[in-house]
Amino acid sequence: MLIDPARNHDVDKLTIISGFASASMLSQHRDELYEQCGVEPKIDLTIGMVPTDGLSSAQHNHFQHLQGKFRNKINCRYCVGGSSVHAKVYVWSLGDHPVVAYSGSANYTHSGFGREDRIEAMSEVDANSALTFCRKIHRQSRLCLFKSISNLVQFHDSRTLLRSGIDTPRAGNYVRLPLVDQKTGKTPLRSGLNWGQRSGRDPNQAYLAIPSRIYKTGFFPPTGERFVAQTDDGETMLFVRAQENGKALHTPDSNSVLGLYMRRRLKVPSGKFVTRSHLDRYGRTDVTVFRIDENTYFLDFST
Repeated sequence: MLIDPARNHDVDKLTIISGFASASMLSQHRDELYEQCGVEPKIDLTIGMVPTDGLSSAQHNHFQHLQGKFRNKINCRYCVGGSSVHAKVYVWSLGDHPVVAYSGSANYTHSGFGREDRIEAMSEVDANSALTFCRKIHRQSRLCLFKSISNLVQFHDSRTLLRSGIDTPRAGNYVRLPLVDQKTGKTPLRSGLNWGQRSGRDPNQAYLAIPSRIYKTGFFPPTGERFVAQTDDGETMLFVRAQENGKALHTPDSNSVLGLYMRRRLKVPSGKFVTRSHLDRYGRTDVTVFRIDENTYFLDFST
């Protein structure tokens, strides 16, 4: 439904109305379309339940990032007036001509598509009627880059939730990821924050190691499934579990994103080896990760 129409039909646009959606799903879907089909159709996404449920600020920040990065190829809208929209409608078109459409229960999220513990049902529907419905919903929506969008949407900031006690640290909703080797107590020579410290690599490449006692718990999404994380200093990053058994958190946009970020926090020059003394001077040898919801996490490296 999300890939085959681009292979089997002459289409150049996918219009989506979804009650809930995640920026990580949009990012991964866009990349998989290009990798599997060699095409880059325009994706026009409208999130319908925003008037009732609001939206995570971390998700909003990354929706804005994607629309800015893939200008003219990605539009993300939020319903802001009238009733909330719980419908899920997907319409593939060529120009203004609808070609094939689907509707049913699956939200535009990783759990809506592909989770083994979730049953969804989708059916092909009349494409003309589906596109007419989408255009009607568009009239009560605004683009995520709309200059006054913050006056129209309630954004939930992960930092505020944690401080207010709505999502306080408790067993099961947070983990600590070590930045040093648990046997030597030192930073790894060619892994972790120093993954790129080898010939022919960008020296800023880095990942966060996930101990086996954590990756076996299901705290993080399945291997290969992207998710958004907000940081304690207000940044937003995209992560994905990778490597054998999903034992590492990578930044899929570039493996240097995390390394540059951590060096900035530690006041270590770009490309330089990160030592245990750098961490001790900063005051942390681990990173705390909170799970806000199935698509959103919070990365705390504060001291």
